[in-house]
Amino acid sequence: MANIFSDFEIITLEKDHQEPGVFLKARKPSNWKPADLSDIALYSIILGSRTKDLVNLKNAPLIRRLALKYCENRTIRLWIPARIFNTIQWLYCM
Repeated sequence: MANIFSDFEIITLEKDHQEPGVFLKARKPSNWKPADLSDIALYSIILGSRTKDLVNLKNAPLIRRLALKYCENRTIRLWIPARIFNTIQWLYCM
């Protein structure tokens, strides 16, 4: 994680112990230049895995595209039982 923010002055970088993630407190230096992140694979919500490439929804598997569309559509949520909705939301919408 420190590599991603190497172009900043890191004051505090801590792992979140309750949820996956981090807490970062950093300062952007006056002579800031963006760090090269081309060799770092970041997690893509669209693909559901790590990737070094920028992707769009067209690159996602069909089931993932449908689930992401489902997550943003409130009308469809009314037709799906709550148990199924909660499972889909947990797998694809968070």
